[in-house]
Amino acid sequence: MPHIVETEDEQLDYGRFYTFPATTHDITRAAGRRTWVLLHGLADHYPCPPCKGIFQTLVSGIHDMVNLHLDKPVHNPRRFEEFLGMVHEVEKTYRSKTVKHQVVH
Repeated sequence: MPHIVETEDEQLDYGRFYTFPATTHDITRAAGRRTWVLLHGLADHYPCPPCKGIFQTLVSGIHDMVNLHLDKPVHNPRRFEEFLGMVHEVEKTYRSKTVKHQVVH
């Protein structure tokens, strides 16, 4: 069984150091955390100012959807509500365009 060493700095950036042999679960967990750090980092440094907030909301919203699926708490409830509103608006737009373009037999 691997020993996971966590320092305060590691907890801040979600990094982890392992002594091997690491289990598949340990590797998956570390890769997942690093993926979220990457996605949140991309959203925070998005070069298009008008799109940056939307991208941040999408990444946070998807992250919180995964958290809910894993029975974890929502990280930012206000932003998650904003995300759900965005999803609802996109769904309404999609459905209205789909109805207009359906072929009636």
